[in-house]
Amino acid sequence: MTAITLESIGYTITITGLLLISIGVYGFAATRNLIRMLLSLEIVFNGVFLVILEVITSAPVYATILGVILVSVVSAEVAVVVAIIAAYYRKTGVLDSESAENVEGGV
Repeated sequence: MTAITLESIGYTITITGLLLISIGVYGFAATRNLIRMLLSLEIVFNGVFLVILEVITSAPVYATILGVILVSVVSAEVAVVVAIIAAYYRKTGVLDSESAENVEGGV
């Protein structure tokens, strides 16, 4: 039986982050629904977040600061995108990204 080391945990976190990025990219490419596309982007951001924090864990203070900044940026991004999607839905009545290309005059 092998012991669990910090190095093996680091590899696991990195692989998990890369798997999340792959799932998110596939989900973004495979759907046309704007809400699903937003959720897929959030999965990608969380995967990137995991990988970045794993890379910078040698300096815990910087990792904490970067974590707070990343969470703040992602939260602001979600708020803006949800507001844009809500305005688009009110104007068109659909959440299909194909129809978004045909909207005249903005959202």
